[in-house]
Amino acid sequence: MVWSGAGDGQCRFQCEPAAQHESIADSETWRCPHGAMADADHCPFHRPPAETPEDVDVSAAFLDAVESGADGDRTAHRRSKQFLGADIATLDLSMAVVDATDNYPIDLRGASIDRLDGTDSEVGQRLDLRGATVGELRLDGAYHELDARGATVESGAFAGVRVDGVDCRDATFETVDFDRASVGEAAFDDATVGDGSFHHTEFGMADFDDATFETGDFYHASFDEGDFRGASFGTARFYGTTFGGGYFNETSYEEAVFERIEAERFYLPDATLAGGTFADAAVSMKLVLKNSTFVGTDFTGLDAERVDLTGSTLVRPTVDDATVADLQLDGATLASPRLTDCTVDRVTAADVRCLGVVTVEDCTVDTVDLSPTAAGPDGVALVSLSGSAVGGGTLGQPADGTVVYDLEQTTLGTVKFTGGGSGGPLDRLAFHRTRFDGFDVRDDDDVDLEAADYRLHELADGLADPLRTTLAYPHALETMVGAAGDDETAAALLERAATRAADQSLPDDARERSDRLAEATEGTIPAADGEVTYLRAKNGANDIADNTAASAFFVSQLAYRRRTHAGRVVDGSAPLRGRVRSLGRWGLNAFLFLTTGYGERPSYTLGASVALVVGYAALYLALAPRLFADVEQYLQLSLGSFIAFFLGGVGAVDDATVNVIAQSEAFLGAFFIALYVFALTRSVSR
Repeated sequence: MVWSGAGDGQCRFQCEPAAQHESIADSETWRCPHGAMADADHCPFHRPPAETPEDVDVSAAFLDAVESGADGDRTAHRRSKQFLGADIATLDLSMAVVDATDNYPIDLRGASIDRLDGTDSEVGQRLDLRGATVGELRLDGAYHELDARGATVESGAFAGVRVDGVDCRDATFETVDFDRASVGEAAFDDATVGDGSFHHTEFGMADFDDATFETGDFYHASFDEGDFRGASFGTARFYGTTFGGGYFNETSYEEAVFERIEAERFYLPDATLAGGTFADAAVSMKLVLKNSTFVGTDFTGLDAERVDLTGSTLVRPTVDDATVADLQLDGATLASPRLTDCTVDRVTAADVRCLGVVTVEDCTVDTVDLSPTAAGPDGVALVSLSGSAVGGGTLGQPADGTVVYDLEQTTLGTVKFTGGGSGGPLDRLAFHRTRFDGFDVRDDDDVDLEAADYRLHELADGLADPLRTTLAYPHALETMVGAAGDDETAAALLERAATRAADQSLPDDARERSDRLAEATEGTIPAADGEVTYLRAKNGANDIADNTAASAFFVSQLAYRRRTHAGRVVDGSAPLRGRVRSLGRWGLNAFLFLTTGYGERPSYTLGASVALVVGYAALYLALAPRLFADVEQYLQLSLGSFIAFFLGGVGAVDDATVNVIAQSEAFLGAFFIALYVFALTRSVSR
């Protein structure tokens, strides 16, 4: 039976509209405009569903009522669409088209509906569900506007819906599905959502300020502007989501996925992420993450123009293969972050706190300004630049504590090292096979190589034990992060990791570095590594015409080459022929060192010449003790023979043996004089 809309009288239902939701300003009591059913006091919309005859089609009656005011005045237009406080079991509007000539809303404020089905329907008016309670709400057609402020919905199915505006502020959804929907403007401020799915949803302007989600899944959704400030997530999934602007200030998460997001601007300040990922995220303008805490967060593949981490705490994050033009870390706490294979144009890191091992390996950094204010644990931190290329900038020391820079295989451009007190920072720089590409120790930084006799490979001898704790810290921190409770703060994690690092043994992956740095604190370096280190230092000094440093580095290079030859000579596993060849090379190297200082020390040639003259004089005395009356004459003979080639030959000596030996001294004398001229000329040119 289709209800005619008229009965024995008017429906007696009345309510106070303001009680339905705080946004309703109506002060007058609302009375239902619809006719009561026969033998009843209420219309089918306000009659309890259990009392409504089964043959009454409430859905059809609803559509009839909406259309009933079409021929009336403006009041009739408005009143015919009002169903405040309705109590309906099933409202089936599927396939319906409601598009009146007026703009008055279909008013279901405060209604109680078990099931509202708008499958493939089209509604040109605002659908007002403020304060309503709906068991199952399905709207997947085309709608002008949905106003569900303060509504309570058990299941909201909006997959594929096309709607100009959705206002769900203060609403509660146990589950809601907006998959592949198109929403012009959306407001979910202060909403509570159990399981929210927004796969491939297209939003214009969307506000989710202070909303609460058990799960918010925005897989490949898109936002012109998405505002989530103050929102709280159990699980937040924004995989592949696109933002013109994304605003997540002061948000909180148990689990967060921002993998492969694309944004022009993305803000996540004053937030905390335990775990979480920004893997392969692309932000074309700026990614603002300042004053936030990131524990074990993954930034692999990040591509951003500007990343602002000012004042943030980074607890063992992973940054691999990232590209960033401007990385701002001023005031941040760097608790053993890992940056590998990254390209960064500029790093600004003033007043940072370095804890454990700050890993920047195999990266390309054009300019870096790092000014630590504190280091730990045990007052010592390690910044590993292994394999990285640093174009320029400043790397400093804290006023209290020590930062050791591991420069293994690093390429240094016009970098300055500052701080370190009166002794400078040189004994906190672990040069090891380092390449020099413009690095100049003559600039105005605090490195004084001349005072250190140009020894690059030594670290301060008191750093061995603190460095062992420092190297154990990252592994201890990972262990603490993995075992952390939901309510454990980052500060508590850092403190517990420091305690564990002091007690535990080194992990296997840190032992090689520990051994290498321990050798540096003892002033030693393996011969082959020393040779390469000083070879590259010499080449770098030559490139910038620093002849004094180049000379000192060349001497050290060949000294370590001599040690390399010696090691091969005593290597019992090597072939005999190779060992003999190494012995010959060792001897030649030693001869060049003793006689010329590898061509860099003419004083060595003078000393060797004096020794040669004295040695020959002693030989003459031993062979012919009666040749001269006193020792001075033997010295005269030796000196005369030494310079004989330049004076026209050796004078005649009665003893034939002495005469032959004098000829050999004459030959060596000419050789040594030539060596002296070579060494002196090279020294002057340096």
